[in-house]
Amino acid sequence: MAKPKTAGQAPQNPRMNPGSAQKSSRSTAGADATAVQQQQQVAARYALRGALAAALAGALLSFTLNWGRSPVPLVGDWRAFGILAALLGALSATVAAAVAYIVGMRFRNTQMPPNRRHNYWLSLAPVALGTGVQILLAAGVGIVFASVIFKELALINGIASVIVGAICAVIVFSVMGRFLLANERSVLLTLALLLVLGIVVAAANEQNPKWWEESFSYLGTAASN
Repeated sequence: MAKPKTAGQAPQNPRMNPGSAQKSSRSTAGADATAVQQQQQVAARYALRGALAAALAGALLSFTLNWGRSPVPLVGDWRAFGILAALLGALSATVAAAVAYIVGMRFRNTQMPPNRRHNYWLSLAPVALGTGVQILLAAGVGIVFASVIFKELALINGIASVIVGAICAVIVFSVMGRFLLANERSVLLTLALLLVLGIVVAAANEQNPKWWEESFSYLGTAASN
């Protein structure tokens, strides 16, 4: 037999209770923040492991290539520690970007519904190669400034190899930390920087001082289609 309702007593409906709704939203926000924090911690651990591996590989390769050579100059040939740092740093960045991008996008797809998952294989090559080109160009600019500031700099093979390994480690740590937390913003930033660097390189190799006037005017013509 149903219990009669007391006069003046409103029925209890948990859906209409603002307190329970606020608690639910707070718990959801807290769970999301915890998941993001855990993802960042995992990304930092993977990036640190990759950086240590890159440091060891870069230092050993530099030491082997300059075996019996002391001191090792900053620039001058392809075995100079500045040139090796740029080349090995770009190669390490390319590999690290590819691995971290795949791992990051796979994890991100597991957190998304099927209709919002991304096919990362199409953008893998531009992201990895673009990152390597960016690092190579940035390292080249750094070597130019370093060769001007530290003229005729030469170090013993052990110290030069440690410097090469440290540079590779810093590059890999930053690249993996960036792409393990892959999102649309990081990918678009990489592609935009690659586009800008491509224009800069093309302009540097162009002999015509009005290259931009002819190139951009050509885009609107029928011959460019």
